[in-house]
Amino acid sequence: MSLPDMQRILQTCLKSEAEEVLLMTNRPPVLRFVDGIREIQVEPLTAQDVVSLVIDSLVPLIKDREVIRGWFDKEGFYRFDYPYRHCPDTRFRVFLIRHGEANLATLRPISADVPELKYSDEPRKPEAIWIDPERLA
Repeated sequence: MSLPDMQRILQTCLKSEAEEVLLMTNRPPVLRFVDGIREIQVEPLTAQDVVSLVIDSLVPLIKDREVIRGWFDKEGFYRFDYPYRHCPDTRFRVFLIRHGEANLATLRPISADVPELKYSDEPRKPEAIWIDPERLA
């Protein structure tokens, strides 16, 4: 099975004014709206598909992907803001979480003006993980 196009999923989220995209093991990608959800008509995702869609599709540099995968494998979660290059005033707040054998990712569109989240209880992340919007141009 080939993976769905992540950029197309994000574009569909914005065009349909969805609240967020949900990627879950054993389900197709889901758009969540204020009044319900809608599945995108593709094959259900495996746990590895969820990780690949988030990391391989959204992180531009291979060395950064390796750092993020290492963090995710060790900690069981990862979060970052993804600057959406097709709509400069929007970015996606991304959370990737492992739960047992399953993975879940939420991708919520937010204004580029919203400050990046800072977590005081979180161990310091390697500097290479921050995704510079200039790299995406």
